[in-house]
Amino acid sequence: MTDFYIFRHGDTIETGKWWFKFIGRKYDSRNIRILPKAKYGLEGIGKFLKNIKTDANFTSPYIRCIESSDIVGRISHKKYQPDDRIRELERNGESLRSFNERVRSFFDEIRSNNYSAVSICTHGAVIGTLKHLAKRDKFCFFHVLDYPNPGNLIIIKDGMIKTLDFNK
Repeated sequence: MTDFYIFRHGDTIETGKWWFKFIGRKYDSRNIRILPKAKYGLEGIGKFLKNIKTDANFTSPYIRCIESSDIVGRISHKKYQPDDRIRELERNGESLRSFNERVRSFFDEIRSNNYSAVSICTHGAVIGTLKHLAKRDKFCFFHVLDYPNPGNLIIIKDGMIKTLDFNK
C-alpha cells in the first residue's frame, strides 16, 4: 500500500477567502503566486520530507504549486514532476464528475505503480478528494471541501490520516 505525503500550496492572496470554495473566480488562477509568509510552513514540510524516502513526487502545474514544491524540493532534495490531473478544480465549467475522473485517474496510476511512498503538492479540492479515495475509494461533492490550510502536511499511511502543522 502506498504512503501519501500531501501538502497544499503556500498562502496566496486568496487563502482564507471562503467564498472561492463556493462561487469560484471569474479569472484564470493558474498564475497566482505564493506570498512571502508561505515560506515558513513550506520550509518545515521540506525539512520533514528530507527524511522520508519517496519513489515519486508530483505537483500541480499551477505557479503557486510549482513555487511551493520548489521550496520543499530544495530542502528535501526531491524533484517534483508536474501532473495536469492534480490541477485545481475548474469551477467555471468543469463538472464534479470530470474532476473526480481526472483525480481518480492520477490516484489509480499511483496505486498501479506500487510506489511505497509519494509526495504531492496540490490544491485543496484535490487533497480532499485524494484523502477520501485513499481511505474509502469513494467520492462525493463534500469531499472537495475537506482540506487543510497551507503549511500542513497530510500523511496517509496504513489507512490512517494524520495532519502535521508546520505553521507554528
